[in-house]
Amino acid sequence: AFEDPRCRLQVGDGRAYIEKTEDTFDVVIMDMTDPFGPSTMLYTQEFFQAIKNTLRDDNGYFVMHCESPIVRPVAYQQILKTLSNVFKYQHVVYIYIQMYSVLWSIVINSDNENVPDIDKEEIIKRIQERNIQDLQVYTADTHHAMQAEYPFIQTIRKQAVDVPAIVDAAPVFQDEGAYEAADVPLELKEI
Repeated sequence: AFEDPRCRLQVGDGRAYIEKTEDTFDVVIMDMTDPFGPSTMLYTQEFFQAIKNTLRDDNGYFVMHCESPIVRPVAYQQILKTLSNVFKYQHVVYIYIQMYSVLWSIVINSDNENVPDIDKEEIIKRIQERNIQDLQVYTADTHHAMQAEYPFIQTIRKQAVDVPAIVDAAPVFQDEGAYEAADVPLELKEI
């Protein structure tokens, strides 16, 4: 990917870059650090709005991780609530991340359309056209399987109306301290 002529690697403060850039993008994909300390400012409504402002048009997408609905269900709810204040659609996919030993979520945000509508045949065609090989997780079948929401996650999402959005003036996750990034136990926390 780094050899692709479209790639421009830029190291620095991501928020400062997003807020100052005049560049526009079709897609913004961010894998941020966990929302602790200064990183909480990468999860605010104002920052998500700044990202939306960098999208070329209403067909743009913003993709980011959305915490674990098992380990940090309140942070998961707050991130989704905050994103819903900025983007019309939040489409969540779920994947087991071996490094974290838990189910994780990734959220795809847009204003124009929701993403699950792509059919199996189109996914197969795109993988073949792009000569993508040796995929270990993603296939036309897993694309749709990762979109299935377990009933307990549906319950968590229904509870999201009771959590505050994250804003610059109050960048507080209600479950901060319930989980230490360096100390994640292998057993599940009580939901």
